[in-house]
Amino acid sequence: GNLVTAGGAAALAAALADPSGCALRSLNLAANYRLGPEGALSLAAALPSSGLAELHLAGCAVGAGPVGRIAAAVARSSLRLLDLSHNQIGDRGAWDLAWTIAEPHAQLTTLILKSDDIEDDGAAELLAALAHNTVLEVLDLSGNRIDPSGEHGASQDRRVTLGFQSRPFLHTPAEAAPSGGEASGGDAASSA
Repeated sequence: GNLVTAGGAAALAAALADPSGCALRSLNLAANYRLGPEGALSLAAALPSSGLAELHLAGCAVGAGPVGRIAAAVARSSLRLLDLSHNQIGDRGAWDLAWTIAEPHAQLTTLILKSDDIEDDGAAELLAALAHNTVLEVLDLSGNRIDPSGEHGASQDRRVTLGFQSRPFLHTPAEAAPSGGEASGGDAASSA
């Protein structure tokens, strides 16, 4: 990242929304964790009047809160690619994006939501919305908390990348520990 803050995002949004002609087609603000929800909301407000085709906000500490407004702006914009990876949008954010995907006039062709704490419910909503969309070519849900044995893992849609993350929170400590409760691995004994 290059340390863009919410204030910097607001300045960029003003330039994007300027009708005198910002010709920017792609904006990559990935890894600007200080941009946060406020900066994401500023950018969302500018999307419908901008000519942006690509917006990369991976790792910008967006969270789930602003995703509804981002989704609404995407539905009214010319955006083709949206990357919200590593923003902890969870199922709530996935639900907000699902209705945008299902819109008949949606122009988005690539939606990247890697490692966003999306679980089975959010994945189900996104996959159901995808069934009504012929424009979206890529939906990347890799690294999320989606159960690979569930119906979501069985998605045969070639547009979807699931790449499952392990779900350690499903195991109790007794299930996770080897028999006898001893630590596994050779390093534990040699480091004593």
